[in-house]
Amino acid sequence: MDRVAKKLPCPNPDHIAVLLGFARYVFLEYLRKREDLVSEERDWGEDTSGMDQAATKEMRARCLDRCLGRLGDGDRQLILEYHEYEPGAKIKYRKAMAQARHTTLNALRLKACRVKSVVTDCVKDCFQSGGMTGVQ
Repeated sequence: MDRVAKKLPCPNPDHIAVLLGFARYVFLEYLRKREDLVSEERDWGEDTSGMDQAATKEMRARCLDRCLGRLGDGDRQLILEYHEYEPGAKIKYRKAMAQARHTTLNALRLKACRVKSVVTDCVKDCFQSGGMTGVQ
């Protein structure tokens, strides 16, 4: 309701139609987020291993350590520093991080995104193979 009230500057004779249309879009947004969660679980192979939640987290942590170990020193340091701080301090630190690397904030974000993508793919592959193959 608050989101609709911000959109309508003055009373509108079709306010019910606007509200229903907006509710439809909110519902579609909910369905997309729900589908993203389900597909992410499918990507990770949650239901194939039969492990409990603690074992799953432990295997993911081992895979993450292995995949971070495969990165070069610069990329590993970048991704660890990039995700180190709490939400309130992140942007300030990332600006300083970009200045220290003599680059722009957007270039730093892009580099971090690329490294994160490589690590995510590696962790998924490791996790789906049982944490034993493909990583040294």
